[in-house]
Amino acid sequence: MDTHGRLEAIWLKRLRRGPMDAVERAMLKAHHGLVGNTDQGGRRQVTLLEQEVWQALMTQGGATLPPSIRRANFLLSGIRLVRSRQHISLSRELFTH
Repeated sequence: MDTHGRLEAIWLKRLRRGPMDAVERAMLKAHHGLVGNTDQGGRRQVTLLEQEVWQALMTQGGATLPPSIRRANFLLSGIRLVRSRQHISLSRELFTH
């Protein structure tokens, strides 16, 4: 099974319920999450969104909303996230952006 995906977008949340800011780079801090993101050290340190699933949902619903509205930190393509909870390793080998 191919486990290489592509990092399509990165978003940081500057404040709770605030806008998601697109960034070119982000730094992960162990046990905290993304540096500069409002959610630090909680149960979900980062959130991932699968581009193919988002596109399928938009097609199914006849919508054209941007994926940033989902409020995830990373938009990924080419990698399946089904049943991946607590099993994703963010490494330089996993993503290219």
